[in-house]
Amino acid sequence: MKLSGLPGLTKTSVKIDLTSSNTDKNGSNVAHNSFNTDVRFEDSNFVTYTTEGKKVTAKQKVFTFNHLNDFPEKVTGFVTSGTTRYEIVGCTKLRNPDSTLNHIVLELI
Repeated sequence: MKLSGLPGLTKTSVKIDLTSSNTDKNGSNVAHNSFNTDVRFEDSNFVTYTTEGKKVTAKQKVFTFNHLNDFPEKVTGFVTSGTTRYEIVGCTKLRNPDSTLNHIVLELI
């Protein structure tokens, strides 16, 4: 059994740039994943907290059903849609009842 999709949300193509928390001796990020994918946007304003505990008002939620294995446990990076660039402040991985990954929700500012 799988969870149903999200048919009511706007589908669009975006570029997702993920950075890892692993750093080299100079302090810069080592790992970097970048891919283009189709996502579903939800326009919403809600208050959330970053991994550092900073309170922010997120503007968008993005639901992605592709490249699920490319997302690390702790997600940081950016989502680019057209000419607009959003920062990722939160990530939730939603699972099917059989523990397989169904989709990922990214919270953006």
